[in-house]
Amino acid sequence: MKNIILVLCFFSLLSSSIAQINSYDFPEDWIGEYTGTMLMYYPTASRVDTSDVFFELKELVSDSLWTYTMSYDSQKYGQSTKDYLIVKPSEDHQQLYHLDEKDGIIIEMRLMANTFYSNFSVMGSYLSSRMERVEGGIAFEIFTTKEESSNESYALVDPKDYGVDTIKVNSFVPFTVQRVFLAEVDK
Repeated sequence: MKNIILVLCFFSLLSSSIAQINSYDFPEDWIGEYTGTMLMYYPTASRVDTSDVFFELKELVSDSLWTYTMSYDSQKYGQSTKDYLIVKPSEDHQQLYHLDEKDGIIIEMRLMANTFYSNFSVMGSYLSSRMERVEGGIAFEIFTTKEESSNESYALVDPKDYGVDTIKVNSFVPFTVQRVFLAEVDK
């Protein structure tokens, strides 16, 4: 009986989690202004920098074009603004969007489970980004790794299962993490 109660509790929590995941629609539930303090982490735990962040998302063309303006104000790094566009290229690409930096650089993003995900490389580094719409705001995180693998390892496998006898895995260890909770600014 205890097991049945535990299973029911688990499925109840799981279904409420899934309901929360599906509770925010883009762009309707994302449009607005947000603010927060970004924390920047480095491999040495004692090094943490901060930056005040202001984010604004506005619709320019219904269902196809939005502003993406993120402004940073840091004592250490000064002020900067990323004035980009989010573009829905076509209806044929399910949940595929472009982050247009308006200088020739376009980063593809996929919207899944209330979260924009992107991965890209620039100047010898890989960057992975996630921007998730959550209760009260947006959780934004980006981490950086070197393009070169820090470790290469191999596993022997059964060729009947995988069509090969060895699987190679490369590791890419993050060296910076930037994280901010952007709270909704009251309208």
